[in-house]
Amino acid sequence: MIKNALPLFFLLALGALAQVPLGFEPAVVCGDELGWPATLQLVLTVKEETNLSLDLYSPGFDPSDYRAMNEMGDERYDGGDWPLITSYELLAENGEVLAKKQYSLEEHRWSALYQGHLPAGRYYLNARLSGNAKNTVLFRLTGAGGKARLVSPPGSLLTFNAHHIHGFDWQEAFAVEVAEGAPLRVGIYDGDGPNELRIRWFKPSGEVVELTPAGNNEWLKVDLEEAGEHRFDLLQPGGAVQVTNTVGFMVFPVKETTTK
Repeated sequence: MIKNALPLFFLLALGALAQVPLGFEPAVVCGDELGWPATLQLVLTVKEETNLSLDLYSPGFDPSDYRAMNEMGDERYDGGDWPLITSYELLAENGEVLAKKQYSLEEHRWSALYQGHLPAGRYYLNARLSGNAKNTVLFRLTGAGGKARLVSPPGSLLTFNAHHIHGFDWQEAFAVEVAEGAPLRVGIYDGDGPNELRIRWFKPSGEVVELTPAGNNEWLKVDLEEAGEHRFDLLQPGGAVQVTNTVGFMVFPVKETTTK
């Protein structure tokens, strides 16, 4: 994977608000024909006014990526070779469009979505893919000097590829910081069962729990009550049929009552 962005996906609890700063591993934009949420929704939080660059690596769909030596996870399922359009837009809180770009079929490359000055506040980044495919993209913020970060907001599904293209190794996918007296509920979506995915949960106490992933289009939900960092690692086991397994990750309010 490209490793010149931020750390692994990390979830920080701020009172009742939880956010996931994006990191080394690319996110997955799922096509609107796959049955997943059609838009990847992120928030750019700017603590104080700054100049910055918001860059995308592999913003378009690369037809040569599938099973390549350095595969990111671009896959299409329609058997066609016509263009797949991935669109990105950055919005201010008042709905003003600050940047909007579209990408089609192209090789992996860096592209700047936004470069310039931003006042303190919250900005909304939406990514959408039209078609029966997945486009894997890496986000990078530069120039802000810690004054800004890109996060996945609570209630938004963040998507990630578990893969064994470089061998059957554990991947540090998500870390969750739980504040004292402010438990969280984490949902892991569409693990496709234990034959396609293994999940390890590292608790702040040092205890390691192996979780059984839910099946296709199903949720595994875990309540995090112990204060401190909880980490979730993913592994595709030997014998997994899929080259990449797209897994969703979301934070729910603790009062949410859907069964695990």
